[in-house]
Amino acid sequence: MVTNNAANQSNTGYQSLNTTGTFNGRTLIAGSNISISNGDGIAGNTTISSTATPFPPAPNTQIALFDDFMGVSFGGTTNNIESVLPWSDVDITGTTGFVLITSTENGHPGIMQNRAVSAGESYLCMDGAPLGTSIGDVFILGGGAITINWVFKIINLSTVTNRYNLVMGLAAASAGGTIILPSNGVYITYSDNVNSGQWRGTTSAAATPTNRDSAIAVTTGWHNAQIDINAAGTSVTFTVDGVSLGAAVTTNIPSVAISPFFGFNRTAGTIAAGTFFIDLFYLSQTLTTPR
Repeated sequence: MVTNNAANQSNTGYQSLNTTGTFNGRTLIAGSNISISNGDGIAGNTTISSTATPFPPAPNTQIALFDDFMGVSFGGTTNNIESVLPWSDVDITGTTGFVLITSTENGHPGIMQNRAVSAGESYLCMDGAPLGTSIGDVFILGGGAITINWVFKIINLSTVTNRYNLVMGLAAASAGGTIILPSNGVYITYSDNVNSGQWRGTTSAAATPTNRDSAIAVTTGWHNAQIDINAAGTSVTFTVDGVSLGAAVTTNIPSVAISPFFGFNRTAGTIAAGTFFIDLFYLSQTLTTPR
């Protein structure tokens, strides 16, 4: 909301805004100036209302992270993805798990795809080092509401011949570098032989999980998986493509530090290159207590 407290502001001038909205048919962009001239009818104590959220957020109260994966990856067992955020790109078998490719769809700029995997697992994690190093995890639940989203595409479904577990969400470093399935984390999973090939949401604390089995069959194509954690860190809900996976989970929610990740584990056959596309990651948190 922008309030003009000066009397008779009918002369040409500028008003700085901290919200986005419209006035006299013009778009008001957060952080910009608008011209107010004769005839605009701005009188003393006139109020211009906007329902938009101020942007950028105050960094001491709001966290807003995203990555469109438009950077460059380097070779080695552990790749560093040069993008907006620091990611470790790991394949337990000793090669790069995910690589950037030329975009194939005009509505999905910036795409990464998996390499072929015939054993083990591959994953991206934000902790800056491979899972299993026990360093670098960044979020402890309970300090404010968190929403995390992954936008991705499944090209090949898991089958009895070429089977995998697909997992995404927040997880802690775990001994041995394994990410499937994390001992501590909140995540969405899929495999053809788990929950009849339907989406599942899981919370896990100290290797004790609580599963929320949905009745939503996994399909090929683009998906947006979302996890919502309440401010107290006592309730977690899971959504895929805007459809809830079921009631909130309130048990076995981890209290240790966890980080965003996206990964898969091959359990049979070979997972072909390009089985998964990763397009976008975004996370928001509103801190309960400003720092």
